[in-house]
Amino acid sequence: MYGAILGDIISFRHKRDESGRCYLVEPKIKFTDYTVSMIALADALTSADSDDMHQLEEKIRQSLTRWSKEYPYVNYGAIARASIIPYIYNDREHIEKVAELSSIITNGDFESFVNSYFATLAVFYGMRSSGKNGTKNNFESETGFEMSELIGQKNIVAEAMDAFLNSTDVRSAIENAIARGGYDISVRAIIAGSIAEGFYGVSYSEKEMCNRLLPESMLEVLDRFDKFSRRNFIKFADTEEDLTDELIENAIRRFNKHSSNENRKRLMDQIYYGMRAGGNLRIPLVVHNRQKVFDKGELTDDVEYLTHQTADGKTYVAAYTSDSPEMCEKYPDIYLGTIEDVFNEMLGDEIEASGIILNPDDKDLMFTLDKDDMKNFLSRTPPENKMFFFDGSIGELNTDAIVSSDCEDFKYLSFENADDVVAAHFMTKNPRHIIYTPLMFYNGDDEDIILNCYYSCLKLAKKYHLESVAFPECFISPLLNEAISNWFETNKDYGMTVIVASGDDENINDDRERNFFAVNFRNDESK
Repeated sequence: MYGAILGDIISFRHKRDESGRCYLVEPKIKFTDYTVSMIALADALTSADSDDMHQLEEKIRQSLTRWSKEYPYVNYGAIARASIIPYIYNDREHIEKVAELSSIITNGDFESFVNSYFATLAVFYGMRSSGKNGTKNNFESETGFEMSELIGQKNIVAEAMDAFLNSTDVRSAIENAIARGGYDISVRAIIAGSIAEGFYGVSYSEKEMCNRLLPESMLEVLDRFDKFSRRNFIKFADTEEDLTDELIENAIRRFNKHSSNENRKRLMDQIYYGMRAGGNLRIPLVVHNRQKVFDKGELTDDVEYLTHQTADGKTYVAAYTSDSPEMCEKYPDIYLGTIEDVFNEMLGDEIEASGIILNPDDKDLMFTLDKDDMKNFLSRTPPENKMFFFDGSIGELNTDAIVSSDCEDFKYLSFENADDVVAAHFMTKNPRHIIYTPLMFYNGDDEDIILNCYYSCLKLAKKYHLESVAFPECFISPLLNEAISNWFETNKDYGMTVIVASGDDENINDDRERNFFAVNFRNDESK
């Protein structure tokens, strides 16, 4: 439910400038009654017998009453809090019953129930579809309405779904929802954030934002809810965690330790991959007149970027690659923007600085980028996704990663325990990246599980900024083709090369092949 809570926090704590960016303007504001309402529902759902509707109804009533004593107005927000229900239950019938219970207790009107149920459907299919088209089509099929029709009727759930469909991550889905303006911005942002979390997952920094702003009593419920959702829903091997920050920082450390041309090239490539992956930078803001900024709701002369002067007298805008408690305490006002947006902003005429300096408070992570560097990043031609078959052994290929089912975790896998499977488990074994996933045979009923296994392999490769993946012959099936096509559609500009070796026995653990793979990576510390 991190995505939903982020939707509440960001929509209420941020204002937008003319370019549509969200930035923090009031650090004292943390969350609203919508978050309290979601926490109250989560508290009830994780402490009741899920099969006893009468007990569950009473638990929800008691929880809302208990939390309302500490936080007034908690009883509102049925539509927003319904968006967390699919993270606990796997079947639509159960989800519909719980959405109805939750809505009737505080709202009671038919429209609130319908929109609550629509919200659960949107999140349900966001979590379980392997592509955005599948999410949209399933939502339209179940609701009986086309998205365009619902949006024309100003349906808040459809507007949230549209914000997600045009997003690249949780943050952009929330910002898209906020950009629509109008009534119930927070509800729209909450639903969009919840859908996006189910589809993309949330990054470590996004979780940390919630953890910093919520009181301990709420964090206890959030932690319990997170454990329940992991137990009751197939999770895809932490593919949701964004490693862009970590990978860039590792490359900076390596360059600062050994400042060779090769390490600089690796660092610049890693920043470029991070930009393509939608990675973020955090720029501290200097607010001169907080009340004026808060009232006006836009960037003015009362807000400016924090700058840092280097030993050679040049001025750079300070930016940070990741969140840290020290940074957040030192700089309460932060503009969080994608790397690409930050670069474009820095190249504008109104910015007089020479460029940006990354992590100026940490000598191991400090690195400067001048404007020419940023121009080069933005002018690179985006690569295309490619897929082809290779008539030979996987041992003859030179790809960043290979896919295997030869893992102890999956040795005794059967469809009887498939719900307990981690669909793609990433391991790094010197000197080769190997993505492990179960090898499962289609029996007519398990299509979604198999699709998600294959899709998650590519999702995981992207997480580590890999650019080529090889599947052995034993994975060849129409479902593999469909999963690859869906991933390509969702990640059009990533530049992934997928090779399917059609003459292979998948003996990837053979010592000869392992030595063969070692050739290109033996001297690469990052592998």
